[in-house]
Amino acid sequence: LFRSARGLLLALSFAALGDQLCAQGEGDAIAAYRKGDYAAAERAFAERFAQTGDRRLWFARGNCFFRQQDYAQAIWAYECARLALPRDAELLANLALARRRLELGGEASQSFAEALASLRDRFSRVELVTITTVLMAFAALLLGFSGRRAWSRWLGLVALVPGSLLAAELLWLGPARPQEAIALKKLELVSEPKAGLAPVATVAPGTLVTMRGEGGEWVRVDADGHSGYAKRSLVGKID
Repeated sequence: LFRSARGLLLALSFAALGDQLCAQGEGDAIAAYRKGDYAAAERAFAERFAQTGDRRLWFARGNCFFRQQDYAQAIWAYECARLALPRDAELLANLALARRRLELGGEASQSFAEALASLRDRFSRVELVTITTVLMAFAALLLGFSGRRAWSRWLGLVALVPGSLLAAELLWLGPARPQEAIALKKLELVSEPKAGLAPVATVAPGTLVTMRGEGGEWVRVDADGHSGYAKRSLVGKID
């Protein structure tokens, strides 16, 4: 019964998304999905995303991967969709379900910095830009026309501090942060970017990894306290 309920959750989440996508010309992909041809539906959604950049199509691709029991690819697709839909309840539920299928567990206790990062990730980049613009404009208005009114200067400073922090995140901190990715298969990390070496560590499928550099068919990643090189084709960049 519990397994059926989980399947129903996924089906219902896609029903709402499917209605939206059908209205925007994704009828063929939706039809393939509803017929159970999930591989064909995923390819169609991927092609459409390349044309439109609509990140809801990543959500749809994630559901296709999930139906094919490729849970690591589903996590990757859901994480890519989350960049534009950070608070979508159905997306987050499906992501959590895919993680449970791979027995990746829940979120561990967070440090203060990690808690701030989690709060930041609840907003899309467009939302962060909008919030930053409003805060900085509000601060400039209050500080520029405050005269001797202490309350106006105080409110201006209150708006300026978070606005400045968000601006720093958007302009410097975010772009300088290492790229995150998902292990699409089990990764056997090696000490050098070449085949035939004994692995120094293994990383489970679906695990979030940090990319430290890439070139050719190899990428250096950090995961679970381990660092090494993995085949680039086995790592899905979240972008």
